[in-house]
Amino acid sequence: TGVQTCALPIFPRLWAGRTEWGPTETKQFRAAMTGFTTEVRLGDMVPLLENPKRVLQVNLFGANDLPIDLPTYCDRIGYDEPLFRGATMEKYDHGTWSGSGKPSQIETLTIGPIKDCVRQQILMEPIGSPILFAIEPIEAARLPNPNEQVEWQSVTRQIFRPEGFPPDKALAYVIYSREQAEVNRKGRREDSREHFAQEYFKQYRAEPTTVPQLRALARKLTAAETPSGGKSAEETNKRSVDILLHYLRDSGEFRYSLDTSTRDPQIDPVEDFVINRKSGHCEYFASALALMLRSVGVPSRLVSGFKGGNVNAISGAFEVEQRHAHVWVEAFIEVKNGFGYWMIADPTPASRNASVESFASKIGAAHDLASVVSSTWSRLINIDIDAQESSFYDPILSAAREWWSPKSGSRPLLAVVYAAIVDFVTDPTQWFTVRGLLVAASFLAILAGILYVVRHRRRFWERLRSL
Repeated sequence: TGVQTCALPIFPRLWAGRTEWGPTETKQFRAAMTGFTTEVRLGDMVPLLENPKRVLQVNLFGANDLPIDLPTYCDRIGYDEPLFRGATMEKYDHGTWSGSGKPSQIETLTIGPIKDCVRQQILMEPIGSPILFAIEPIEAARLPNPNEQVEWQSVTRQIFRPEGFPPDKALAYVIYSREQAEVNRKGRREDSREHFAQEYFKQYRAEPTTVPQLRALARKLTAAETPSGGKSAEETNKRSVDILLHYLRDSGEFRYSLDTSTRDPQIDPVEDFVINRKSGHCEYFASALALMLRSVGVPSRLVSGFKGGNVNAISGAFEVEQRHAHVWVEAFIEVKNGFGYWMIADPTPASRNASVESFASKIGAAHDLASVVSSTWSRLINIDIDAQESSFYDPILSAAREWWSPKSGSRPLLAVVYAAIVDFVTDPTQWFTVRGLLVAASFLAILAGILYVVRHRRRFWERLRSL
């Protein structure tokens, strides 16, 4: 639009909301990277779970372009709470989960729009992750530049931003889901191709060797579940999932806590959680369930993303914050000849919700206002990325970076000061803090001084002449 074109020279989209000019260690997205990389250690997500900073802003529209209440939609398709799927991890090694990440050979999603689809309009803040988050099932996607395609891995079901979209930039994208699509409360059916079973099931089935007590406990709890008495393997495996899920989530033996201290550092941290501590957060509960399932022959994997969210009282948009970060389990239930479906299993107790709410911003109205200003800033400058890069961003930024950040020697003081100013001005979430008030007061004092000098310029000029 004309407004967007006019905004281009003033508000370059690619460096909105963070410092492009400062050193890497000062960038605002850095603190949010933990938990959404290809390798996560138990306890790494605690800083996120205590942070009310926004990660996603989501608006939902039906095929008729009318707004849809997001929690109502999620309940209709089978989710107890909004579940934004992100990274998949399959390898476990003494407290560390890792995933395959983005493969060299990757598929692409269909470019939307497509008919009869629910539209998820998502604004994702820069959290340093190439992975995009969305509510499944996913049929198609659309980026600001319609010529670009969202990349995805059909086996792990991870979706990625293209190489041209750096992970330290805010990104607006649209996800399309079939309007009549339904997700079973226990998971969603998915074909298991032959190469899927050969390449990935070895990892999903890998029996843990560092948790002997955990393996013994899992087998004891599911001892009665054997494929006999007319039960199919599918029924047996589903029953095993239900038994272990109930033990961790509903038995009352475990409680939710962000305390990650260990009782016995000599054993595996997950085993220490189940046998000794019996308290932890979602990473521990999900890890315990996944390893226990593998101990009884049920393929499983960890999925990290976000669960829940809240509606902005000012804009009405559904917002997901870092404190909503979550980890759950997907168990593969084979039906016949390698075909089956993934069963979503979340072993974290419901007391998690109280913990999440306890870290909500204490100044709700100001927090919502800051979020509205931040999202408006990002969306106002969301124009064609190719046009911006070729005509404005690349040539000017390249020259300016060379001037402000020379390849040899130290940066000039003016560049350092300017970096701090840009970082503050382009991040609206800092405006409603104590630092923001101090900066505003200083700015008003300087402005008042300038206005005073201008208003009495004649008197100052006469005094200078007399000197």
